[in-house]
Amino acid sequence: MDGKSLIVSSLLLGACFIAGMYTLAPTLEMTAKHLIESERLVTVKGLAERMVKADHVYIPIGYSVKSYSHSDGLQMIDAYRAQVLEHIKRYGIRDNDIGFSMPSMYTFSEGSNGTGRQVYSISAGVYVSTDNMEAAEKLKNSFYELMNAGIPLTDQSWDIRYTYNGLNDIKPAMVEEATRNAREVAEKFARDSGSSLGKIKTANQGVFSINGDDKDPNKLVRVVSTVQFYLND
Repeated sequence: MDGKSLIVSSLLLGACFIAGMYTLAPTLEMTAKHLIESERLVTVKGLAERMVKADHVYIPIGYSVKSYSHSDGLQMIDAYRAQVLEHIKRYGIRDNDIGFSMPSMYTFSEGSNGTGRQVYSISAGVYVSTDNMEAAEKLKNSFYELMNAGIPLTDQSWDIRYTYNGLNDIKPAMVEEATRNAREVAEKFARDSGSSLGKIKTANQGVFSINGDDKDPNKLVRVVSTVQFYLND
């Protein structure tokens, strides 16, 4: 075969290939569409909830004084600080769980017209941030002892905050429970539709939330998982 005939043959072969692809393309598209439509799925959500106790607590113990003398006021603050610190340690609170707030001060003048003597109002405090919940509970219940000892506690002392930090310890079990609950929902759907439940296609564990007032040691941990299952005829 000479060169001219070879070129003509190649052109004819290429034209036939292109024509064949155009003819085959609708068939491939219909086959792919059929495969997608034949994939029967059901998407369900599974809930898991668990009540837990807080494992960390923040206890502020604030106190304040009023004095005509700046230095006398600071001396009283230092004395109260020493008393409060001694009281806290009585309950077995560790040193690294104890902190101190810097003193704050403002001045005002006595009398309705502000012409009286100048008064220094000074506030400070000691705080406890601990996971020793038993000791913290005893300390919280002892505030009246401090008041009976003459320490002028402020409202800040009752602003106790509870948190829960043990989420990673319960996550696996809760995800398992949520997935199991999702499967039960999916199985009911499959039965109602005359199908059987297949394998999991996708699963999203969802976002964990810890609910409850900061002042309440009882917390509700919640997660909603989204799971997609295959359905079999």
